[in-house]
Amino acid sequence: MVVIYLYIVICLFTLIFHVVSDLCQCCYTYYLLGSVIFEWLQSQCNNTENKLEYNASQNLLKNFLLKNDTQKTLTSNCLNAIRKLKENLASKEDKFAGYIRHTIKNCMDAMTTSPVEAHNRVLKHGPDSIHPNYHLNTTVSKIMNSSITRLRLRKDRAMIEIGKNNLASNSPTREFLIKKGQGLVDRNYDRRGFYKSVQLTPTKWISWLFDEVETEKDRHPLFLEIPMFLRVRILELTSHNNKKLRVMQLS
Repeated sequence: MVVIYLYIVICLFTLIFHVVSDLCQCCYTYYLLGSVIFEWLQSQCNNTENKLEYNASQNLLKNFLLKNDTQKTLTSNCLNAIRKLKENLASKEDKFAGYIRHTIKNCMDAMTTSPVEAHNRVLKHGPDSIHPNYHLNTTVSKIMNSSITRLRLRKDRAMIEIGKNNLASNSPTREFLIKKGQGLVDRNYDRRGFYKSVQLTPTKWISWLFDEVETEKDRHPLFLEIPMFLRVRILELTSHNNKKLRVMQLS
């Protein structure tokens, strides 16, 4: 009897183990596909520099959803929801497409709407706050005074900070930039790419960086389905008042 009970217990544990293992594998597959699709949609908003790249990313995502492996894993309702979200974002291309958004300037550590929210807060609750009942001339005057005051305070703080000794950087420009600006310069210098280039004329070059995308060791190969566009840059030097040179970059 004891042997029979042990055999039954072992069989039950084995069955539970397989069920839990299959369930975990299924959940991991759902999570993996969801992460890939999310990053794909995100790249359309952040990593497309022109209309052709945006359309190519849309078409590649459409083909990815039609693959047999994708359709076997996801249910029809889930696929329809993804297609609906994709079409909804595509219908707002003028607001979400990367090739439109990348020209919108933003501060270094701000989210998409943070500057607007901060500006609204100052207008409504700052020292020169405005009210809907104010006349237009009073409203404009208060807004201008508020902007001028904040710019003056920022400039004063920057001048005080420039007077301090920046020990966090060894760059020769650290004496002329505030810590935040110098930090941006240092970070961009550390992340610089080693481009190959060819000089076409005395003032014109083309450059490119076609090295293979380095992925993390724990990164699943499925993420390589997300398109990474290879771009050729055109650099042109033009004179200004016969003194300075302006660098123009075109894709």
